[in-house]
Amino acid sequence: MKFKGITPETEMALFHNEVDINVTITRLKTTKQHINALIKRDLIRHSEGFFKYNAQGFNSYGFNENCDVIFVDWSGKIIELYPSFRPNTLTKHIPNAKFLYILAEGVIKINGIEKDDEIHHERKRS
Repeated sequence: MKFKGITPETEMALFHNEVDINVTITRLKTTKQHINALIKRDLIRHSEGFFKYNAQGFNSYGFNENCDVIFVDWSGKIIELYPSFRPNTLTKHIPNAKFLYILAEGVIKINGIEKDDEIHHERKRS
């Protein structure tokens, strides 16, 4: 996965088992971006999501709503799922996680996402 040229404005598509699930992903690189995008936000829409690179844990402190959280290894295999992750909660440490996806509540259930499935993101094609 190449990160050169990926900015918070770069639109990425999320794929589950090679199928586009119509979620636009934004990369959160800094703490400031994380705070501006997620803290005290009313709702994450089902058509949007966020990802962080090399995140081996996650906390939802400051969140107002539940969200879905997915941890993925370098090959794109889902290693941990947290559907309906509550506000002000902390995940366990996941040492081999390379990507963390933060999605609207219900995206895991709606798309039938399960542990050991493949998930990845790509730049949206114009």
